[in-house]
Amino acid sequence: MVSMQSDTKNSTSDDELLAQVTELLESDELTQLMSYTQHGTTTTYDHCVDVAARALAISNRLKLEVDKGALIRGALLHDYYLYDWHESPHGWKHSYLHQHLAAQNARRDFGISDLEYDIISCHMFPIGLKAPKSVEGTLVCLADKVSTVSEVAGGILERIRHGY
Repeated sequence: MVSMQSDTKNSTSDDELLAQVTELLESDELTQLMSYTQHGTTTTYDHCVDVAARALAISNRLKLEVDKGALIRGALLHDYYLYDWHESPHGWKHSYLHQHLAAQNARRDFGISDLEYDIISCHMFPIGLKAPKSVEGTLVCLADKVSTVSEVAGGILERIRHGY
């Protein structure tokens, strides 16, 4: 198990945070997401990295005081449900269930904090009825929507360009 917890909003230095994020990004567990397609031609891994980058950028732009470690880890693990949702065993219920599966998987494999669990389990709000309890959760929820729209729109524009 790769432990990725931080205790306070300012307890982790930038170097420590970079080391933790690098370890997570290179872990065998997370790199499994490279084999699954998320939206269009984007892998689930690339989608999660994009959501983390967008959530951090929004936080920095608004000068919000957040637990950057939890924000990044929650974003990187928000779709850690470990299957191809296009062939989901849950069918149409995937949109309502996957965030809970991702949170459970992340707790099992990475020993995530309660804050990270909340970030992951609430990222589908308002489709998932559970609203984020934290600024970090709200940022990941918003960043996920922006990333998804960008990926889906990019796929549609690509099909239009190629006459499909």
